[in-house]
Amino acid sequence: MARKALIYSSEIVYHVTARTNNKEWYPVPLKDCWYIYGHYLSQLNETYNVQIHAFVLMSNHFHLLLSTPEKNIHKAMNYFMTQTSKGIGKVSDKINHLYGGRYSWNYAEDSFGYNTLIKYVYRNPLRANICSQVQDYPWSTLQAARVKFKLVGHKLDVEVPGNQFIPWLNQPLESEEKIIKNLFKKSKIEQPTKRSNRKKDSFVENYALLLPKGDEHL
Repeated sequence: MARKALIYSSEIVYHVTARTNNKEWYPVPLKDCWYIYGHYLSQLNETYNVQIHAFVLMSNHFHLLLSTPEKNIHKAMNYFMTQTSKGIGKVSDKINHLYGGRYSWNYAEDSFGYNTLIKYVYRNPLRANICSQVQDYPWSTLQAARVKFKLVGHKLDVEVPGNQFIPWLNQPLESEEKIIKNLFKKSKIEQPTKRSNRKKDSFVENYALLLPKGDEHL
């Protein structure tokens, strides 16, 4: 299958993920990986003007939400993948490639897509049964003390009170398994079209779709 053409945009939010070679665990402890990834996320922010929305490091892969005001996703990710591979290789004394292939990506350009992606990224440790609440996972940008780079305020901050953001993240996506299964089949994350073809443009309606029934008024 041909690799999908990369979209260059200053408006959309990209979700990028990459996995280690043969799906093996990182060759060094995650605390060391976190330091290396954090350093190069800082470089993305400072050198490439990349805006970091969220980052979660797992045992053999990472998830990154970012936007590129200068439309330079290709250059930024080539740098990031190369340097993190070299950095972890140097610490572990391994000369093999760190990653099993190129990064995968998709994107969001509205509140529905963004909400879906940010929940998907931060809920990865829960789906892996590593923890029961998103805030308990240490290798995540939800842990502000561990973030050494400028983190873009989540777009939900305006509509969802700050004290409701974490509880909102802890609520599973509606039809979460189906969403995950289809996540990379299309580049754009968007709301499924209904027969009426009526578009739900308001945040309130999109937000309600992501909540379990009965929790719309949180």
